[in-house]
Order: sequence, then C-alpha cells, then structure tokens
Amino acid sequence: MIEKIALAFTYSYLTNEEFHWVLISIITILSVIAFIKFFVESPYHNERLTVVINIETAIFAWANIVLLISKILEFTSFNGGLQLFLLGIPLSIGLLIFNKDDRVD
Repeated sequence: MIEKIALAFTYSYLTNEEFHWVLISIITILSVIAFIKFFVESPYHNERLTVVINIETAIFAWANIVLLISKILEFTSFNGGLQLFLLGIPLSIGLLIFNKDDRVD
C-alpha cells in the first residue's frame, strides 16, 4: 500500500524533467523492495500463483532497473535499453520457474 501511495504521489507532483532522477530512483527502489518482499515472504498458499506473482513483480523490477541504467547512460552512445530489457525477461522467468523452494519438500 505504501508503494502505491508513493508512486501516485511521485507521478502526480514530480512531472518536470529535473525530477526524473528522483522519480526513477523511487520507482526502482520500491519495485525492488516489492519483489524481495513477495519472493521472501510468499504470501500466497498456491505454488503456481506464487510463481506468477513473483514473475510479475520481477519483470516490473527489471523494467525499472533497466530504466535506471538507461537514464544513467543517457548522454553516452548506449542505445541498448530495449534489448537489455527483452534479454532479462526470459532470464528472470526461467530463474523463478526453476527456483527450488526450500519450504516445500
């Protein structure tokens, strides 16, 4: 809930170009925290649902990490943000699908 409130606030009030760094940083930090929280706590009792939610939050976190990397390299000759994003999606999906859960025998 805190993440949604923070994101709504940042999208509403930090729309100018000088706030892009703040906006991207907040979104990246909150999405990584959300992924770690869902991955560690596993709030769902259904294993398939847990994997789907973990994949969803992982892709969201990965998209924001790629956005931060692209923003850092904005004024360089780097133009591989989309390729980096598309390469990371199958990797994160594969890692989460084949992850062995220590809580399950």
